[in-house]
Parts: sequence; structure tokens; C-alpha cells
Amino acid sequence: YKASILIEKYLRATKKTKKIFEEFATKKTKIQDVRKSLLSIKYNQRHLLDELAININYSFSEFLKTEKPYLNLNQIRELQKQGFTFGAHSKNHPLYQKISLEQQILQTKESLNWLQKNLQIKYRAFAFPFYDYNISEEFFNKIEPFLDISFGTSGIKNDKISFNLQRLDMEKNNTSAKKHLINNYLKFILKKMVNKHLIKR
Repeated sequence: YKASILIEKYLRATKKTKKIFEEFATKKTKIQDVRKSLLSIKYNQRHLLDELAININYSFSEFLKTEKPYLNLNQIRELQKQGFTFGAHSKNHPLYQKISLEQQILQTKESLNWLQKNLQIKYRAFAFPFYDYNISEEFFNKIEPFLDISFGTSGIKNDKISFNLQRLDMEKNNTSAKKHLINNYLKFILKKMVNKHLIKR
């Protein structure tokens, strides 16, 4: 998200500021195209985006204050009163397959703890950021004592981890929800016939 904001700033920047972007891209990522350069920065290199923001005198903190893209704690509590439930989703939304097992566990436990502390919820639910592809059985074994249920995004599939349920992505289809569900159920039936309906860990 920071990369996307910076790309927008680059497109609207003065020639002088664009030069800062271009020098950053060449020096830090060895990619001359600024857009490709910024999007190539991985989670464990995210400090580079903060460094670039400082160099162009841009504040992500100010963006959060003025644009308010996320719910604040009071808004979440108000939604709770209206009957909404909330689950954990990691501390800062990394792609889990790109971080270490220790980081995966830390991200999950700390986000669960934050919810229980601030929202006083009794259940412990967690949805993987992006998806749970390539998440090891070891992760689930280690996190199980701290978790009641978790959610992946592999569509209609069975998971050998009994408490990890798979969600169906509804955002990337151009058909109606009904057709999307029917298509995915048909795919599941076909995959089951060839024993490809189970997620392996």
C-alpha cells in the first residue's frame, strides 16, 4: 500500500522530485522503471519505502490521519454493539509464505492478543492476509493452542487442518455470486474425482 501511494506521488511530482524517485529506484532496486521498482520491494525491505518517503518529504502518518483508510478502535467498538464480529488478520498484513515460521506465529499471536485486550472478545478467530498457500503443518500445530478457528482463501477445498476453513474469493469474478458458487462447486466435484480437493501441508 505504501508503494502504491508513492507511485501516485511520483506521477504527480515535479521534475526535481521525480529525479529523487529515479535515483532511488536505480540505486536501491537496480530497476530503472520507478513503478516496477517500488512494486518489487518485498515485506522484509519495507524500510526502503519509509526511507524514500522521508527523502521526498512525505508522511505516511499524516496520510493515515487525513485519509483515515482504516477503522479506528471506537468505530470497531460501535460496530460490535451493532452485532458485527471481528477476527485477527496479522499485525501488518505480510504475505505469510514470505516470512519465517517465527514471524508467522508472532504476527498471528500478537494480532489475536490485541483483539482480546481491546475488544474483550472470547473467541479467537484469524484470517490469513492474502492467502494461506504454502503454510506448513508445523505452523498450525504451534498456533493451535492460541486459536479457535482460522480462514484461508483457497476456494472450495478440504483442508487437513480441521480448524482452518477455506473461503471463496468473491472479488475477482465477473459473474453473479450464484454462478460463481455453482462453478466452484462443480470444480470441487471434479477435483474430488481425481483426488485434488484436499490441501496438502
